[in-house]
Amino acid sequence: MAVCLTAMTRDINFIITDAGWLYLPAANKLPALQYVSQLHTETEFPLWLHGKELSIVSFAAAQGIMNDHETLRPLIIVCIIALALSSVLIFCVSRKYWGDLAGSICYVVFMTSFWPYFYVLLVRHQPMGLFYFLLSILFLQVIKKDKGQNLFCFISGLCMCFSLHSSTVSAVYLPFYLAALVYSQYTIFGKDKGPADFIKNFLQAGCVSLAGFGVAIICFNYPNIMENLESFLRYVRESTDESHFSLNQLVLRQWIENPEQPTRGGWLWIIKYFFLVMPVLFSFYILCVVYLFGKMVTCCDKRMSSWMKTAGIVFLSLSPLFLAEIKGVAQYGGNYFPFIVGILLVVGYVLRPLSFEGWWRKAPSVSKKMTGVFLAIIFVLHVAANGHAFFSDVYPSRMATTFLSEKIKQLGIKRLYVNSSNPLTGMILKYLNPELEGQVGLKHIDNIYLAKEGYVLVAPVAGTSIYNPVGVYYTDFDEDIFLNELIRKGNIQDYAVASFKTLASSRVWLQEEEIVTYKDLVLRHLSKKDFEKGRMWLLDAGKLQADIQNNMPSQEYQELVSEGIRNIGKKESLYKFKGDIIGIQESTSFADFNVRLYKVGDPKDQLIAYIYQRDHNKQCWVPASKNYASLPLGAQELTSDKKGEMVKFKFSEPMALEPGYYHIVVYRTGEVDDNNFYRIYIGGPEKRRYIQAARIM
Repeated sequence: MAVCLTAMTRDINFIITDAGWLYLPAANKLPALQYVSQLHTETEFPLWLHGKELSIVSFAAAQGIMNDHETLRPLIIVCIIALALSSVLIFCVSRKYWGDLAGSICYVVFMTSFWPYFYVLLVRHQPMGLFYFLLSILFLQVIKKDKGQNLFCFISGLCMCFSLHSSTVSAVYLPFYLAALVYSQYTIFGKDKGPADFIKNFLQAGCVSLAGFGVAIICFNYPNIMENLESFLRYVRESTDESHFSLNQLVLRQWIENPEQPTRGGWLWIIKYFFLVMPVLFSFYILCVVYLFGKMVTCCDKRMSSWMKTAGIVFLSLSPLFLAEIKGVAQYGGNYFPFIVGILLVVGYVLRPLSFEGWWRKAPSVSKKMTGVFLAIIFVLHVAANGHAFFSDVYPSRMATTFLSEKIKQLGIKRLYVNSSNPLTGMILKYLNPELEGQVGLKHIDNIYLAKEGYVLVAPVAGTSIYNPVGVYYTDFDEDIFLNELIRKGNIQDYAVASFKTLASSRVWLQEEEIVTYKDLVLRHLSKKDFEKGRMWLLDAGKLQADIQNNMPSQEYQELVSEGIRNIGKKESLYKFKGDIIGIQESTSFADFNVRLYKVGDPKDQLIAYIYQRDHNKQCWVPASKNYASLPLGAQELTSDKKGEMVKFKFSEPMALEPGYYHIVVYRTGEVDDNNFYRIYIGGPEKRRYIQAARIM
């Protein structure tokens, strides 16, 4: 698997992730530093490198060995090696606890799950943290009575601390580590001696492990140990307290009552997320938990110790989720990666009787056949689901710019027409293969029909994507009225030379940012059509020109652009009202404002206006005052005439506004509806920009 993944990622390019702006510069800087802890003082983003020090050291070492300080290759090789070694350790650890068969199954289940490979392609720290955690458990397992116990405990504690300095999520492994330490001491001393001797030996082993832990802390934080530890604690507080929701509260206010506060989907998000990324394995895990509790209730052997052991295993497996919810971490996939250990723990524990208790030898042939067939079905479904997700979504969408670069080279393209007004165009062009730099000319066009020949690159138009999750309106790029028409008619593929899935068309990649995953899994804003808008297209300009008369924009689109009309409260993400930014030159009292509105269909709810001001410290829009929301304006007060009429939004009391910029938005109080909604007239630069983009001469 590791060899295959290495080959498949040979020409992988950067994407807008931590690897490019955080890990690579830090790894390049490290050789010039005297101490590892200087990563927290001598780099551009020192606070965000806490809990990743050993990963940065590994990246820097790989760069030196491969003599490559510019590409993503050394970093991804480190992640692949960490994942490959983790899979071996999973087999070794599982085999020691539950026997050969259970160990083999845990190994195969891990290796055939796309979720770990996802973080390799993302070039994140999770694989490194998992590797050192598993290594720490292995050293606890090899402890034998009176044979190097202190040495192995010391090394185990050292490795556990290595894990904490490799990945920020590794703190969640600590309950597993503590349980493994207790179990290792119990198997050596607890069975033959009394509780007092067991406690004595456990405390001794714990102190030795803690010593190893402390040595690692000193190594990574020397010479300013206390200062760096305080900085780490500040990083933990800020990463928990500051959510992306508060940075985009102006837009999120239309769906969330208090977006300035931490917003989470709780257990609903957790359940939906794991059914998405591991539908078969998570279902099997739930089945195993139900089986264990059912066995506790119906088993003739109702010894309290057996019940406590089973309940303890289940609770321990869920500890990553409990800790994440107690701490209130941001809900995106990477923060919940340690749960894979909990899943394997329960699966291995349930399968243990097949290896250690001789069930397979003693059971009737019918029971063995049924069990074998059941496990085989589960395995086939697991492999099929993960293979489909990886090869149809995760991998091709991650390699989008690589595949596009190869296509450009294959077609011999020397000039590419692009619409740079689309914010995702820059995201695509920035990460093409470096060998194309200087060989392909780029020509900006406002719409697809301004290219008379050659090829047009259409970047994803999806408004909700992992490319730009914060500081956006979550509306589709709609400035090209002719492109909008092709997408509406669904015939864009008729003019395509090639089409590629991107991170914007992937439902899996979407789950790595807290706002967009909340919109998908909790608010259920995204449909299959939305993900199709996340594709990237290479269009034949000649074919477009030949068929231009058959693809003129609809009458509705033409009216929206020429008259400057925008939608409010419509589910479709085209031509949505994004608000109005006003500049105030001197202190003023703001009590109301007028706009031109009309309603479509028969909406029954109300409209409310909100006014925000710019917070220059946080670089986001925040409420302008306590009464930043206007009084509601009922749908019954609005006309249905397309010409609209002037209406007034009033505030409960005048707001004292200081000089600066303010953003006024208007949202409906009810659910979005494509048949019953509102429309507002706009003017100014936005209207002129859309009209200019609609010209084809």
